Amino acid sequence: MSRSLITVIDKSLIPAIIMVLSKFLGIILIGSLLQLPVHFLVLSPQLFNLSTITSSTGVVTLSTYSDMIMFTVIALGFLVVNIKAWYFHNSHLSIATIARLADLNLLHIIQSSFEIYHTGIVWFIFNWLSICVILFNVLSGKTEIWLLLVALFFSICLTIILFKDLINEVDLAKKKLLYSKI
Repeated sequence: MSRSLITVIDKSLIPAIIMVLSKFLGIILIGSLLQLPVHFLVLSPQLFNLSTITSSTGVVTLSTYSDMIMFTVIALGFLVVNIKAWYFHNSHLSIATIARLADLNLLHIIQSSFEIYHTGIVWFIFNWLSICVILFNVLSGKTEIWLLLVALFFSICLTIILFKDLINEVDLAKKKLLYSKI
């Protein structure tokens, strides 16, 4: 297996666990905050074959807010990757910033393009996967459409930020290649 594929698989474990746990904990949290009776029904011994039982009026509220919690957690992870890409990317940092980080003993937050973009693609995928979950729930009548629109807006913004950094990195690499030939 290639190093890139192993890295992507390795970096996808945490977002996958976070996505499932945030949805599950969102259901429990919103159910308890809104005092909705929520019960989990195991349909079969398979891992992801759970169903929630609650009143029909509470399903939309419960699903909407648990989807919002799931999306918010995934979007925050994607935002952290974008912050690392823009501010702690080894190709973007000035000598003064590196010196400041060294003084604060924070050199470990500086990352290479390999680390940033492999992590970025994983969070990008999980961000859009959460949009697909929300879309599925909207189409099945379990989630309100406003959440889909808000989540789409933030997902598009976060995606643009990551790809802008990638374009800047490609331009920087082209300039380095051009200067090395001179």
